[in-house]
Amino acid sequence: MLLIDGDLRKPEVARYLRINNKVGLMNVLAGQCNLEDATQKTILSTLEILPSNRKAYQQSELLGGPGLAEVLSRARMLYDEIIIDTPAVLAMPDAKLWATLADGVILVARSAKTSAGDLNEAKARMQQTGARILGVVITGVRMGDSYEKYQHRYGEGYVDEPVSEDDISATRVFLLSRTLGGEEEESTDSQHTSEGERS
Repeated sequence: MLLIDGDLRKPEVARYLRINNKVGLMNVLAGQCNLEDATQKTILSTLEILPSNRKAYQQSELLGGPGLAEVLSRARMLYDEIIIDTPAVLAMPDAKLWATLADGVILVARSAKTSAGDLNEAKARMQQTGARILGVVITGVRMGDSYEKYQHRYGEGYVDEPVSEDDISATRVFLLSRTLGGEEEESTDSQHTSEGERS
């Protein structure tokens, strides 16, 4: 599995996993190295990371070029599953760029923080790109809370269509994305991800 840190403005994956992010996604997009040279192994034998870093912010326009599709095409050849962590859907345009290349999108909402309106807006923006919404993950759920509580808050209709076993075996890239970022992340969250796994 390959985890790509697609957040160029506030990359956190390398810090969370305590790996070096001196070389990463933007180096590959800029043609400074290939994908294999930029990925790093983790303590999990089935997980590798393609990190990002803050100084890549000035080169964020590279995300809109053809290099991004080429990187994912190469990753599909090397991995069976690819997960892409992107910036907030409502705060930055980057998530929509990633969505055009993903096989599916999973929105992540923070319990009692993300409003139903923001979640619906994030879903609508992803659907504008033609992305397939696979569902929603709600984080920060308290033990003892009932399903009905969250159904009442967020409603239904966040899945475009059921996913069959054939779909799962054929799907390569998923996007996981939060709704808002920065200081507002405390009040609203929806996250965007892409999946790929090394065979």
